[in-house]
Parts: sequence; structure tokens; C-alpha cells
Amino acid sequence: MPNVDLPRHLERDITIDARLTEMAREAVAHYIRTQDPTRGCESEKWAVKPSQIKGLRQVACTQPERLGDFVGKQLEKARARTEDRETKPSDKDQQVIAFWTLILEALRDPPQHTWAISQVRSEAMPDHLRQKDPPKGAKLSREQQEARRIQKQERERWERQWNAEHIPPYFRSFCIEYLYQMYNV
Repeated sequence: MPNVDLPRHLERDITIDARLTEMAREAVAHYIRTQDPTRGCESEKWAVKPSQIKGLRQVACTQPERLGDFVGKQLEKARARTEDRETKPSDKDQQVIAFWTLILEALRDPPQHTWAISQVRSEAMPDHLRQKDPPKGAKLSREQQEARRIQKQERERWERQWNAEHIPPYFRSFCIEYLYQMYNV
């Protein structure tokens, strides 16, 4: 393969995508390590079904800005199923809750795990968009308040763009790894 000098932004994006793939694998490994996905399931099937993984991938790839809402609703449904029963939640129910919680943790800001996609987003954010808190009790002038408001809008715009570009490959990798582990473990 010839040695080609890539534009700096393309080289950075390739590096980020490779890192996101590895982080997605780490997230699945974390789930497998902390939760036995086959516990309480018939015929060694995992609690989170391929159709749910397909839904996760579809939302992540087509509407990344709505992913948090989608995952939150899935988690609510899983918890509601356990509350409707008078008995203790089954292992399968606990697996489903753990799975959707894992996805929320991957999206959570500030990141709490090394495999969280929000970790990469935080690191990739340009310094000029990071908002520094003013000293306690400091009164900001109108100009300073306006500058902070503009900076916040620019940061939110940057985050939306970054999410649109990077959430789909992260969750594509996550879903592929999950299904691979599901059928090959």
C-alpha cells in the first residue's frame, strides 16, 4: 500500500473511528463480564434479542440525536415489566435492564467509563468551546454573558455535529460485536 499523506482532519477521523470500534468492543466485553447474558434464558439465548439490537442500530445510525430518548424508553419498558410482577425480577429482566443501562452509560456526560463514547467527544472538543465557570460570586457584564451564550450555542452545535458523525460508527461496532458474541460464545 502506498504511503499517502492524508489531510489532517481525515487522519484524525480515522483514528477516532478506530478508537470508537475498540471502545464499543470494550463496552460489550464489560457487559459480558459483569452480566452473564445467558443466565435465566432458554437454550443459551441472550436476554436482549437481535431485534432489539437492530432497533438500537437503526436509531443510532439514522437519528443519533434521539438515541438517548430511545434508550430511556427501552429502559422504562424493561423496568415496568419487572414492576408489573409480584415476584422478584427474573434474571432475564435484570439482563435487559443492565443492557439498556450500559447504553445510557456509554452516552452519559461526563463519562464514567473508559469505553463511553462521551469520553472521546469530551477529548475531541476544541479548547475554545470549553466553557469555564466564572469565579464564585462574580457578576458578568452583558458582553460577557452574551459571549458565554454564543460559546454555549457553538459548543452545542459542535456536539450535535460530532454526535451525528461518530455515534453511528460506535453503535454499528457495538451491535456487530454484541451479535458476534451472542452467536459465537
